[in-house]
Amino acid sequence: MKRSCAALATFTLILALGAQTAWAAPARLLSKATLDRFLKDFPAMMAELEALGDEVSGPFEDIGGDEGMADPSQAFSAETIKAGLAAALADARVKAILVRYGWNDQFVTVYTAILSGYTYIMFEEIYKAYPMAEYKQYMDQMLASVHPDDIALVRANLDRIKAALEMDD
Repeated sequence: MKRSCAALATFTLILALGAQTAWAAPARLLSKATLDRFLKDFPAMMAELEALGDEVSGPFEDIGGDEGMADPSQAFSAETIKAGLAAALADARVKAILVRYGWNDQFVTVYTAILSGYTYIMFEEIYKAYPMAEYKQYMDQMLASVHPDDIALVRANLDRIKAALEMDD
């Protein structure tokens, strides 16, 4: 699950060069209580998934797509994240673990919002260092799919999110 900023930057460079479909105004998906619960449960859930082997935990690590995607610009789009989660959740053992922690279909919504907010924040950092029009365009497109309050909540809890999702800089 560990992703370095360098790897994320590589993926995001590819993403920035493509277009993402703009949506209507996004709904707010995260609350402090929901985020706190997710961050408390996620490491334990992942430990259980990893104990079942790569076949079960692997899809969670590949949620952002891969370098061989037909359309790399969609690697971290909300649609790709949701599709990756749907594939991971197709396994009954995964569903059983989520149910044991009291999660239902809301898990996909919460995880997608967190990853989308995190990706937006990483793009902000990349844009600060490399102010290219493509990065700005991608960030503007992302704002059409991520509520600003969700981004703010992710930003306020960035260190906790990185720790829970085992992301490193």
